[in-house]
Amino acid sequence: MTQNENLARLSAAGVSVWLDDLSRERLQTGNLQELIDTKSVVGVTTNPSIFQAALSSGHAYDDQVNELAARGADVEATIRTVTTDDVRNACDVLAKQYEQSDGVDGRVSIEVDPRMAHDTDKTILQAIDLWKTVDRPNLLIKIPATLAGIPAITAAFPHHLVGGRQDYRRHFIAMEGSSFDDYLARFSGKTRSTLRRKGRKLAKDAGDYTVTEHRTAQEIERFLDAALPLSAKTYQARLLDAGLPDSAEARAAMLEAAEDDRMRCFLLLVGDTPIAYLSLPVVGRTLVYAHLGYDPDFARLSPGTVLQLEALERLFAERRYAHFDFTEGEGAHKAMFGTDHADCASFVLLDPTLANRALLGARSTFDGAVSGVKALAERSGTLAKVRSALRS
Repeated sequence: MTQNENLARLSAAGVSVWLDDLSRERLQTGNLQELIDTKSVVGVTTNPSIFQAALSSGHAYDDQVNELAARGADVEATIRTVTTDDVRNACDVLAKQYEQSDGVDGRVSIEVDPRMAHDTDKTILQAIDLWKTVDRPNLLIKIPATLAGIPAITAAFPHHLVGGRQDYRRHFIAMEGSSFDDYLARFSGKTRSTLRRKGRKLAKDAGDYTVTEHRTAQEIERFLDAALPLSAKTYQARLLDAGLPDSAEARAAMLEAAEDDRMRCFLLLVGDTPIAYLSLPVVGRTLVYAHLGYDPDFARLSPGTVLQLEALERLFAERRYAHFDFTEGEGAHKAMFGTDHADCASFVLLDPTLANRALLGARSTFDGAVSGVKALAERSGTLAKVRSALRS
């Protein structure tokens, strides 16, 4: 069989193509093997939603489900048996890819019951049970990275080094079933007054402003033409290399997303001059806070805050979204605009080599030094001056 040319090129460039689906029918008909042979697939991921869809369609599971019911198995045990059987068989189909890549590819994932995500002990026990039940070296067990899940993850790698842990909050707006007025009502009267005042101050000091929304591919082209020169002026681009991505690949990705109605972009203009931009990819029913920037010459007028609020009013009106994800980082504006947060943590797991031990030791020393300098700068007022300079 001939491989798809585009996927073959991605594979040759080092991209591992995974299939986000698995079913008994796909296994029995040989479709999974066909995708390996023609679509460069080297891995399969599963989750409860995928198996729910598989079990609710067709009749591929009927015989096994009837047999298990005759034995007296309950619903939980039945689902566990049929799903682990499918994962085991998929592992066998991908065994060749696993062996040829020396364990890099050829894996099949199964997820610990997400209802246990906040119970460390139950998560550990189920992860062990799944590993023993499937009994294949190319199984990949997914453990939710909640605060309770982190000890379960490290327990699954008892001989590895754990380091670089950073705890943080991931802020988001719960949008489902709410209007913009409902959202504003969550703020205190003082905060609502402050937000409205920022818009009035911008109009008074800079002149009348407008907000434009960009969805279609043609509109996204216009957005990028206006926003990229502005992005180059922002401190995110100048100091952090974190402005709007200015590459042919990034532009193509945004245009492709726009074709599928998966982009929302906004510009804040004073007259005909853009002074702030906001770029939001849409993933499912979630808006992702990708890029926000503003002209540093207008920093004292809070153009980013004004644009954020104007955009949210329009996005709530669509009644399409469940969440607005502010992504990683704990900026004050994220905490202010967010309605909820998830406690998160990041860390690294490394093989226990001498070099890795030295690396973690050096990182710990560096992090300690940075914390000390930051604390000193905060006390002396230097940090506030630096923040002000970054925005000028």
